[in-house]
Amino acid sequence: MKFILLSMIFSFYSFGSVYKILNDPIEALSARFAITKNARNSIYSSKFIFHADDTGMASLALLRAQKRLMNNPDIRLIFDGGGKIMGTDVPAEVLLHLEEEGIQVKFFNNLNDKKTLVGNRLKGRKLRARMHDKLFIVDGEYLLTGGRNIEGTYFSVADKGTYVDRDVLVTGQPVMDAQAHFLKYWNSPITTKASFSLGTRTYCLRKYKTLHLKNCKEKMAQVGKLMLDTQEEKINGLMSKFKISKDYIQKIKDELTKEDVAVKFVSDTLNDDNLTYKSILGPTMLELVSKAKKSITIESPYLIPTPNFSKAVDAILKRGVKIKILTNSLSSIDGFAVFAGYAKHRKALMSLGTAENRIQIFEYYGEKLGSKHGKTIHSKSMSIDDEIAIIGSYNLDKLSEYHNSEVAVMAWSSEKAIELRQFIEERRKYTYQLGDDGIPCPPNTCKIDEAGNFTGGKIAHPFADKKKLKSLKRWSMGLKIPGIGPWLENVL
Repeated sequence: MKFILLSMIFSFYSFGSVYKILNDPIEALSARFAITKNARNSIYSSKFIFHADDTGMASLALLRAQKRLMNNPDIRLIFDGGGKIMGTDVPAEVLLHLEEEGIQVKFFNNLNDKKTLVGNRLKGRKLRARMHDKLFIVDGEYLLTGGRNIEGTYFSVADKGTYVDRDVLVTGQPVMDAQAHFLKYWNSPITTKASFSLGTRTYCLRKYKTLHLKNCKEKMAQVGKLMLDTQEEKINGLMSKFKISKDYIQKIKDELTKEDVAVKFVSDTLNDDNLTYKSILGPTMLELVSKAKKSITIESPYLIPTPNFSKAVDAILKRGVKIKILTNSLSSIDGFAVFAGYAKHRKALMSLGTAENRIQIFEYYGEKLGSKHGKTIHSKSMSIDDEIAIIGSYNLDKLSEYHNSEVAVMAWSSEKAIELRQFIEERRKYTYQLGDDGIPCPPNTCKIDEAGNFTGGKIAHPFADKKKLKSLKRWSMGLKIPGIGPWLENVL
C-alpha cells in the first residue's frame, strides 16, 4: 500500500519544491517585496480583494518601479470584478496610468461591464461567481498564495482590526501549473479589460469639468501617475516603520538548498469552451479527507456546511478519525450574515459521528482572550494525518464549493503537515470549544452529562455585544423564510 501511495505521489506531484509557510504578516510582506524586486521577466497576480490603501497603492507603485527595470516586462493583474462591494477599489485614474505604463489589468466577471450585466458571459454561475484566487507568480519561479488579499488589515499594518492569516511560498512545477491556470483565466472572455462606459461622462464632468472622454482620460491618467509617484516616495518609510526585510531573498535562496518536498497546485478551472466553470479543488479536498486514517486539523474563517461536507465528516468520524476545526466566533467574525449561516448548523454539526467521536469545533475570540495574532481568523488551511499540508483560498462554505474559483497548494510532507498543525493549534489557546449542544464553553468547563454528552456553557455567543447579537438575530430570521432562506444561505 505504501508503495502504491509513493507511486501516486511521484506520478502527480513535483519533488524539489520549496513549501515555506508564512504565518507572520511582516514575513509575508517581506517575501512579496523580495520576489518582486528580483523579477526579471514576468509578474502575474490575481486577487479577490485589492484595496487602495497604503498597502495596495504601495504594491502597485513597487510593481511600476520594478517594471521600469525589467527587460521586455510582462506584468498582468487580474482583479475580481465585484468592485467596491467585494473590496476592490483601485481608482480608475490609477488603472489608466498602469495601462500607459504597460502594466495590463483585467477584471473577472466584471459587474461594471455592460456585457457582463446584460449577457453574463459566465454561464451557469451568474453574477455571484467570483474569482477568490490569491496568486502572485514571478518569472515562473516563485508562487505566493494563501488567504491574504491586498489590504493593510491582512499584514498587521493597518489601524483597524487585523486578520489572522497564512500564505505559502512555493517553487518548482507547481509554479508553472499556477501560471497556466492564471493564463487560462486571462485569455477567457470572462476576464475583460476595465470598462469606462458606465457613468464615465458624468464622472468626467463632475470631477474634471469636461465631457470629452479622450481629454478626461488623459487628465485621469496624470492624476493616477501622481498618486503612484506619491506612494512610491513612501515605500522606504513604510518598510522601515513596519520592519519589512529588504534582504528576504537570501532566506528564500537558502530554502532552495534545504527542501525537497512533494507539492501540487490544485485549482478550479474553466472547461475547454473557456466559458463554463469546472469545480476541481472541492472534490479533490473531499477525496483526500475521506481517506484520512487518524486525524484532520482545519482552520477556516467561515463554516457553512454543504451536504457533501456533512456526509463526508459523518463517515470519517464513524471510522474513528479525529477532526478538529478552528473557526471564528460571533465576536471575531467579519460577516454577521455568514455567522448566521454557521450558527444555524452548529448543533447539527455536533451531532455528526458517534457519541464516542464527535467533531471538535473551536471558536476564536482573539483579543478578548489576549491573542496577539489578530482579531479575525482568515486563514484557510488543513493538515491531514500529519502527512499532508494544504494552504489556499478555499473556505468551508457554500460559496467555495458551489460558486467561487479557488486555489490551493498541497504538500506531501510530514514535516510541513506537523508544522502547519502546530501553527493552527497554537491559536486554540484563544478559543472556546463547542459542546455537543452547540454552545461554546470556556476551557476546562465543558462537562459530560449523565447521558454521556459533552455539554457546553451557558452563553451561546460569549463576548458578543448587543449590536452583533441584534444583527445575528435579523440574519437568522432571514434564513428561516421559505424560499428565500435556502437561496440566501447558498450565497453567504
